[in-house]
Amino acid sequence: MIRLLSVAIQDEFDELLEGVQKRIRIISPFIGQHTAERLAIQVRKKNLNAELITRFSRADSFKGVSSINGLQLLDASGVGIKAVKNLHAKLYIFDSDSIIIGSSNFTDGGLIHNLEINLILEDENDIIQKAESCYLDIHGIIEEKFRVTSERIREEKDFLGSLNLSGKGFERTFSREKDFGTILVSDRTKDEIENILEIVDVADIASDSWLKFEGLVENRLPGNERVKRTRNNGIYITSFPRKPRGVADRDKDNKALKE
Repeated sequence: MIRLLSVAIQDEFDELLEGVQKRIRIISPFIGQHTAERLAIQVRKKNLNAELITRFSRADSFKGVSSINGLQLLDASGVGIKAVKNLHAKLYIFDSDSIIIGSSNFTDGGLIHNLEINLILEDENDIIQKAESCYLDIHGIIEEKFRVTSERIREEKDFLGSLNLSGKGFERTFSREKDFGTILVSDRTKDEIENILEIVDVADIASDSWLKFEGLVENRLPGNERVKRTRNNGIYITSFPRKPRGVADRDKDNKALKE
């Protein structure tokens, strides 16, 4: 049976969780404290084999979009946790019998408050087995060094607790280098644009044509590597120390604009 749900996800999740006898596996970038508490209760009560693949991001924890307390609770309950930096998928597997797949993170927002779209599949053996195989492939690729340990969680909690959060409207940004986890790269074939813009070496030759992009500061090239030649001869990439304000008329392709 396949059902489509956009509301009352929490009720369906709790009902499936109540029926779990052996194992639950979850992929979710964000973890909520309340959802973690409900899962931890069932894991301890039934001595479940529980696994979680998630993100471990300092910025996410600081902003409250993912709960470091929730992760600590799950870890203390015996849930095995692995981290992937570029995780976006959401998947819930209950005893190899039922799955939820869709847009919902394992948070109150994802399961209660937000408008989400999810599929619940029960007794659909072929699809459920494929989903489980996919999970096992991903879990197996993640090396043990990217397992989230009790010590790492405690150190992160201590750091976040040391910040002065008393100021009104306190904001802080963190480098993504502080995130923990592997990066899973798709083996898909690159498209034409990606091949054209792939950087292969450095060149000092000027180009007649330029593409201007705006990006985060940590993604910009260092000042001593301003010009890179791409795989396609005659196309170059450069970076600028400041955010671009616009494109001057003299830089535009007037012929293309007229067309």
